[in-house]
Amino acid sequence: MKLAAYEAIAPRAELGEILARSVDHLVAMPKERLFRDFEADPGGWAYGGDFVGRWLDGMAHYHRMPQFRALDSGIMGVVDRLIEFQSANGFFGRNYTQSEYCGTLQIANALLETNQTFGHPAALASATRAIAFFMQNVSPSHGAKVRPKLNNTYVPPEAGRSRIRPDTLVPMNQGYRWFFSLDVFARYYDLSGERDALAYARAVFEQVDALKPCQEYGAITGNFHVLIHIYRGLLELWRRTGDGDILQKAVEFWEWIRDTKAHISGGVQEWLIAGEEMDRPEIEDRDDLFFSGEKEGRDKIDETCTVSDWMMLSFELYGATGEGRFLDMAEEIFCNHQLFDFASNGGWCGHRSFWGDAGCVWDFCCSHHGPRCLVDALRYCVTAEGDRADVNLYVPLETQIDTQGGRAHLIVEPASDMGVAVIRCGDATEGRFKLRLRCPPWSEAIAVEGADRRSDGSLEVERLWRPGMRVQVEFRSRRGLEVRRGGPGITIGSAGNPVGALRSGPWVYALREEQLGAFGLQSEAVAVGTTREEGVLRTVLELPAEADRLIAVHSNAALAPGSAGIAFRVYLGDDLAYDSGTYKALSFSNFVELPLNGSRRVALEVRSPGGGVALELGRWRDVRIVTCDGNVTFLDGAVRAGGGSAPVRQIYFDVERSLPQPLADGRVRAAVYSCEGEQAMFVFEKLPAMGNEVEDPDYDQTGIGAVQLKPAPFRVWLPVR
Repeated sequence: MKLAAYEAIAPRAELGEILARSVDHLVAMPKERLFRDFEADPGGWAYGGDFVGRWLDGMAHYHRMPQFRALDSGIMGVVDRLIEFQSANGFFGRNYTQSEYCGTLQIANALLETNQTFGHPAALASATRAIAFFMQNVSPSHGAKVRPKLNNTYVPPEAGRSRIRPDTLVPMNQGYRWFFSLDVFARYYDLSGERDALAYARAVFEQVDALKPCQEYGAITGNFHVLIHIYRGLLELWRRTGDGDILQKAVEFWEWIRDTKAHISGGVQEWLIAGEEMDRPEIEDRDDLFFSGEKEGRDKIDETCTVSDWMMLSFELYGATGEGRFLDMAEEIFCNHQLFDFASNGGWCGHRSFWGDAGCVWDFCCSHHGPRCLVDALRYCVTAEGDRADVNLYVPLETQIDTQGGRAHLIVEPASDMGVAVIRCGDATEGRFKLRLRCPPWSEAIAVEGADRRSDGSLEVERLWRPGMRVQVEFRSRRGLEVRRGGPGITIGSAGNPVGALRSGPWVYALREEQLGAFGLQSEAVAVGTTREEGVLRTVLELPAEADRLIAVHSNAALAPGSAGIAFRVYLGDDLAYDSGTYKALSFSNFVELPLNGSRRVALEVRSPGGGVALELGRWRDVRIVTCDGNVTFLDGAVRAGGGSAPVRQIYFDVERSLPQPLADGRVRAAVYSCEGEQAMFVFEKLPAMGNEVEDPDYDQTGIGAVQLKPAPFRVWLPVR
């Protein structure tokens, strides 16, 4: 399967605007910010070279695209300064932490891409030194344990710059993060012909504990993004070796995610949470296990990086196998959850969720990886096989690809409601070739005048193509509720209760909370009261009997260095159910989910040990409860007000009657019912339209703090009756 080249891809309409805003956001980022972690904070969020490596890798690709060829990004200055940070032995960084080992490999990957784009001999030489250093000093058989002790920094006993010993144990999310850029070894082999690079990548596949058979993934905990990215690297290894074991393992891994982790939007969670067989610690100890992902509720929030890599793993498995199931999943992610994570200021978000969490702009990773994978995805929209060009995704795009019979220069123009898509031949079109038009799973059938139908439902048109010729594809979109029961991939409701989401065409739809007004509100309410004692601010919730679980986020404002700090606690009745420990430095947020186990009284506490810090610097936000039937009631306003009450909302979809009615602008109308049987019609929007604005558009981009977005609660799932 031949993919479109970056040089031939030009997204159009809203898709082009999203990419342009994303790249502008990255270009505007102060260059000093890219290098800060080399200077002062090697163990910080950006993981040393990881931050600048992502920026450089993205820019090297964007510069190949027609709309960015004249972009004034300052990329050459970044490359030159990066090379200045490299030690004579090839290492990037100054501190020899595991973070900088990871960064060394990612920088090497970005330098290879820079050389490919610009023909930069110094970048190629620097990357070669870095890869040789990594292969010599990091052993695949060590440092990638599933559950070692938490020790993510090792200071070598030798004086000066000496290597971390290969047998040093690190947390698993750092351990297999060492091999995050596993694909660099395949690319290095393409340039050098050195098979040692392929042998090294194969050793990672054979020896890293996190890459065990799929039935053992329940014992894995840590950052999901890293694990998925490693499998993308394994696919690169498979392409060079043809090793069937590697491809089969990647397929099994993909099937495990699809069956146990994927949401209706196609998205996946940010963290993997180990099962009970891992002897999980008591809840009050979980904040000490941040790096292993042992956090209540972290399987309910996403990050752009994880979703993007899951999308690209699906596209790449389609490229490897030609099987439509991989393309179907990739399209679902692309049309829904990938763009759901885009923010209005051009950044991309972490900590978004279907619970109505607004999320944060994460410029240290997501703002780089989201647009980078968006560009990669566009290469799969039109592909070639022999004398045939295949239109796989109907998104606004101009692209070119060569077949054995001629060149397909195609401009794809879908209607806003996806009723039709027009495909026009651009000026470079020439020759006789077949044009295959995919029938996507969201359409019952497609119709094209004069086309031949294939067994898979796709249509094929063969002719001598010339500029200006056009094909119109008509869709018969599937519309209705997708109903699931609780379990993996369900992010609303308790296990076993049916919930549904509206689908029409390729999109998942959501309802803004503010549209509901008083509809479905019940007289039985949540009572909210606040008390204040020395060093303790307590908000008490008196809950209705059907309350099933509590969802909340706690955060603290930046504290003065050396302050006594702030702690957060949750009590169910008189029992301590959650204790954050004490935060003493930068702003910190944490997502908490607690089963109520019949408790009718919940207390949310902000504590200032010793009373040395103002309690107002800590707060509970995004507070909500889930009732046993799966309804969510947002309580944040009542909690912030510090008193009063909030009525419980009970609304439902009706399987037979809540059918979406398409509107001309791509939105849909559907009926929602209350528990009394009352009906109301509401307008639902596509999931990517559930955007949020940054609270401060002029925020300081030199900081690593996540920029909170304005909360805008919405509902994707509703209980089904």
